Amino acid sequence: DNIAAFGGDPRTVMISGESAGGMNVLSLIASPLARGLFQRALVQSGVSATTSPAKAEERAAAMLADLLVRDRRARDRGEAAGVAAGMSDAEVRAYLRGTGARRILARYEVGSFGMADNPSLIRDGTVLPAEGFRVFGTGAYASRVPVVIGSNADEVKLFQAFSRSVDWRGGLYQASTRFGSDRWKADSVDGVARRLSAHPDQPAVFAYLFRWGALRDDGSSVMPGSWGRRLGAFHSLEIPFFLGTDTVNGVMGWFLFSRKNEPGRRALSAAMMAAIAQFIRTGDPNGPGAPAWPAWSNAPGGPKSLVLDADFETALVSTSTAEYTRAGAEAALR
Repeated sequence: DNIAAFGGDPRTVMISGESAGGMNVLSLIASPLARGLFQRALVQSGVSATTSPAKAEERAAAMLADLLVRDRRARDRGEAAGVAAGMSDAEVRAYLRGTGARRILARYEVGSFGMADNPSLIRDGTVLPAEGFRVFGTGAYASRVPVVIGSNADEVKLFQAFSRSVDWRGGLYQASTRFGSDRWKADSVDGVARRLSAHPDQPAVFAYLFRWGALRDDGSSVMPGSWGRRLGAFHSLEIPFFLGTDTVNGVMGWFLFSRKNEPGRRALSAAMMAAIAQFIRTGDPNGPGAPAWPAWSNAPGGPKSLVLDADFETALVSTSTAEYTRAGAEAALR
């Protein structure tokens, strides 16, 4: 409605997001309420998972019961459930809106980086289809638009490293993070690309695997010191490469980006920016200054993902025909 006032074209809108933002992009592709509002989509490390209304209601009821106990309006959760059942919708709304945000958030268990587990992307049948992301397989999703979708080779190392649940120096750390990262790509990149591409009226889907910083076969990395082993191509690291910045999550760039790895990472960043700029303009990432990027093919042995990597001096971009599956990730773990 407004982009023309800023020199933009309302017929060429791209939505993009990383992590939870990637989940939101997937939800907009599926949502009937977003039909016609955008023409391209970029999904960076999203997760193709939704929550049932029943599960969300269950969690909301548990939160309300905890608050009632803490406010001494009930002695325990059982009694609190009875108190809550006797409250009208208006009374529940007034009670929750009168409760401070800190007191509500204190009810949740906090995980890595202060993130709390809470039901999200509820498949309510209105904003999101009741089938959730299964509509990508059935074809009942709302928006047929060109899609770029990808993940990073070491997605879960960021969370594992800072949770300190497993020593990053050991083999268990490398094995568990490999399994988690490969399963992430299988479920939320390759699985989505395969399902979307099965529909004849779906425009091209372009998948990527970002590998800069990941350990090579000889155990080396372009990252300084031991950071390649500890973090590698972690969740969110592709963002500065797409945007041409040296900032990673505010503070991490200064110890990961060095003068030695600067030529290679800048070359990779330039290639990625050229590709995504072409995609924004045309719906196809191929063009001047951009690497050749074949669309995902469901055919056996057909192109699957563009591998985005660099050594210390140059960008290393290649096409992979490997398709990640959950069964493959589990077999590798065993």
